[in-house]
Amino acid sequence: MANIKIEVQDQDVRAALNRLISQGVGDLSPVMRQIAGAMESGVEDAFQTERSPAGVPWSDLSDVTKQRRKSQQRVRKLQVTGDLAGSIHSRHDARSASAGTNLVYAATHQFGAAKGAFGRGAYKTRKGTFPIPWGNIPARPFLGISPETQSDIIEALHRHIRTTWGS
Repeated sequence: MANIKIEVQDQDVRAALNRLISQGVGDLSPVMRQIAGAMESGVEDAFQTERSPAGVPWSDLSDVTKQRRKSQQRVRKLQVTGDLAGSIHSRHDARSASAGTNLVYAATHQFGAAKGAFGRGAYKTRKGTFPIPWGNIPARPFLGISPETQSDIIEALHRHIRTTWGS
């Protein structure tokens, strides 16, 4: 199975974490739980708003896809079955927090893929095999840290500092 890791290097978050560490805190599990929850909520927001964490609207669906889904009342991007959005989970421990998915095809939606990028299909049709994917898939990023999520993370860190040290 593919393993993709997106690591966010955020100066403000890093500064708040460094302040905690410099003050000799050992177990950051409580605040890491809050950070993981904020990250998971940020990904859920991306699915609801159909925008990247940076606020960029996701590419429109192709005419072929729209035609195939014409019976649906509201055609939602990346949510035919809801499996991808429903697979988002978060984890945390004493020193880290993360949110993501273990679905193999998530990377295709996060980064996009060109027609045939994964070779050709194993099943033959009368016309031969077909490219996978059969058409270009634009990137529709859903993982990452939005400005709102960043604010939530920094506020959680500040709250933890105030609670722990009364600063």
